[in-house]
Amino acid sequence: MTYLKERQEYVDRYDKATVNDCRWHENFHLGYAKKQKVKNEKEREAIHGISEYAWSIEKIFLTLHWYDKKEATIQKWMDEDARRDDKLENARIPENIFCDECYGRMQFSDKHLWDLDDSDRVLFFFDCPNNCKKRKAIYDDGTVYVPKPHLCEKCKHEVEITREHVSDYEIKHTYTCPKCGHVEVDTLDLTPKEEPEDPKYEYDRNRFCLSGKELQDAQESRRNFESLKELMEKLEHKEENKELYDKAEQIEKLTVPQVKERVTTALEKQSYTNITFEKPDLGRIVSLEFSVEEMTTDNERASVLKLRKLINKLLKETNWRLMTDGISYRLGILTGRVRVYESEEDLLKLAEKKKK
Repeated sequence: MTYLKERQEYVDRYDKATVNDCRWHENFHLGYAKKQKVKNEKEREAIHGISEYAWSIEKIFLTLHWYDKKEATIQKWMDEDARRDDKLENARIPENIFCDECYGRMQFSDKHLWDLDDSDRVLFFFDCPNNCKKRKAIYDDGTVYVPKPHLCEKCKHEVEITREHVSDYEIKHTYTCPKCGHVEVDTLDLTPKEEPEDPKYEYDRNRFCLSGKELQDAQESRRNFESLKELMEKLEHKEENKELYDKAEQIEKLTVPQVKERVTTALEKQSYTNITFEKPDLGRIVSLEFSVEEMTTDNERASVLKLRKLINKLLKETNWRLMTDGISYRLGILTGRVRVYESEEDLLKLAEKKKK
């Protein structure tokens, strides 16, 4: 594998980014007081205390932000590198590549994934085995790579380039101008650079890369803050819409037995008979189905409209409503369903409709 590494390398990479970001925010908050012009030390201490408190709050959300994205980001990085490896491994080497100078068949020497222009193309390198020693690079789609010409710093003529591997980590490029003879030598040092020791890194990694009890405590704190935020937003909404909340409070809340009694009493006064109720549906939405008999009717549609109007008027000031399927009629039997509105949100919607 060229690109895909062990998972721990991606974890370390993500943790380092987490630590760097959290350090920056911590330094911003805790260094804020030092930058302020104050009248005395007492005022500076007050500002420092506020900054410490602000950081303690932001730290909870910032570290959890990094924790929440961690697994998805690491998996994304690994998937991207696995895709690069697959593309590089399965790319087919172009055939019949000939030297532009001596027209000899060139030999494949190496391949790399070219991602400098976000295209993720495979670039194949070919060397001419003949005396001209020319090189050529071909993309996996057959396009010839045309490098930007390197110009002589003296006369601006295009130079000839030779490359020499001095060691495993050192490559020497020699640029010779065929016009004026000027020679430039550039040595590329690929020796792995050791990062300077960071004595506080593991300490900060334990603080900012959450796990165990620290993670549980942070998650609990975030839930508390979010609950408090919801409460404050609710109180603010209630204050801004006091009239609507008052109307919702005035809506009469009936139990199932109470709505049965009210419907039965009202229908009996209108000469409906055999008023029966099915077992209430106590699911997410509580509903109650009923049926009545109408002894004399000349018009089915008129019977339906009459009963619908009666039920709607009866329940208008309560938290019950006739359901959208309305009233059905068949052979003198009228059936319907009513439902209850229990939640504060539902009651507010009823109050809003009444307001209109």
